[in-house]
Amino acid sequence: MNDNNLSDLGRELSDTVQRAIQSGDYSQIKNTVNKTMKTVVDQTVSVGKQASETVKRTVYDSRSVYQQQHAQRQRYTYQTPPKVSQNYHQPVQQYRTVYAPPPMNMLVKVGNGGNVLRIVIGLWTGLCIFGVPMALERILTGNMEYISTLVVLFAAGVSGISLFISGIRGIKRVDRYKKYCQILMAKRYCTIEELAKSVGREPKFVVKDIEKMMKKVWFPQCYLDDQKTSLMLGDQMYQQYRQAMESKQQRETLEKQCRQNPDSLEAVIAEGRKCIRQIRSANDLLPEEEISEKLDRLETVIIKIFSYVEQHPEKLSEIRRFMNYYLPTTIKLVKAYCDFEQQPVQVQSIVTAKKEIDDTLTVISTAFETLLDSLYQDDALDISTDISALKTILTQEGLVKDNSETKKQ
Repeated sequence: MNDNNLSDLGRELSDTVQRAIQSGDYSQIKNTVNKTMKTVVDQTVSVGKQASETVKRTVYDSRSVYQQQHAQRQRYTYQTPPKVSQNYHQPVQQYRTVYAPPPMNMLVKVGNGGNVLRIVIGLWTGLCIFGVPMALERILTGNMEYISTLVVLFAAGVSGISLFISGIRGIKRVDRYKKYCQILMAKRYCTIEELAKSVGREPKFVVKDIEKMMKKVWFPQCYLDDQKTSLMLGDQMYQQYRQAMESKQQRETLEKQCRQNPDSLEAVIAEGRKCIRQIRSANDLLPEEEISEKLDRLETVIIKIFSYVEQHPEKLSEIRRFMNYYLPTTIKLVKAYCDFEQQPVQVQSIVTAKKEIDDTLTVISTAFETLLDSLYQDDALDISTDISALKTILTQEGLVKDNSETKKQ
């Protein structure tokens, strides 16, 4: 059967379910599902068998290769190993334990000595500003030789005031730095908002404040995040942050790729997980034990199918039809059952429809389990081939008796 016929069967199943939902007549659902799914699963199994036959034809070749590799390993195994130099004096640095500094060593001790000195010098120099009015008065009375004195006094006074203000600001900055350090010592990771609250400032001010401190190398092992909303202490903490950001970027890239290429493996797995969540949510709404057990069975086999395909991407083509037709059809039936279950009056037509859906879910679960079994066929054959080749090697080496010779005796 070609792909066009299989696609026609898938569309027939989808159309049948859609008509049943619109008309409320579910009498043909079970037969249609049984027919189409049996055909598709049989086709998948037949493809698997064809692959198995192909692999079987290469078993003897595999055995010969296996024997050659085994003989080669034996040659190397029984060779005399080369002599090892008895030089035990290895460099000490090679075995030196890496020293991980405690948190205190990741921060710099900052004092106020320089700030106090600026305040004192600024205070004394700033007193020169009081001589400006006197020099200005002398100039106004005609003593022009006081112009140079006025300039010197004014410059000294302004410089002194600037030094005084700088010292005061420096002391306040050191106080803020110590508060930042107290929080970082306790957590190694904190938000800018938390630091802002500790010093009574706005977050924007704190960011600029920390950046200035970093330029002064007060935070030699501290890092701001990319958004400048958090501060981290230590290279290890920063590496964890970078890894988290890279993982986030990879997830965003993956989601973008899934949107651009819905047929990719990532998109199929994401869609499968979405369907699994829908079945689980529907199961939580249904109190009946029988239907709940069937949905549990259905969810389990679907999880196994997607888990296998995720580990074996080459099998993706074998579940295309499963993804395009049968899984969406299953979700429609489960949702229809939930809608019927929520009706306040369970009339006969609703009871009949629920029974048809219930029976159909059994057929679907069986078909999905058959599909899962077909996916594992190649793996089982590979293991069988390895076992057969190993038995042949052991028999040829006389480690295991040949069954045919034993029977003759």
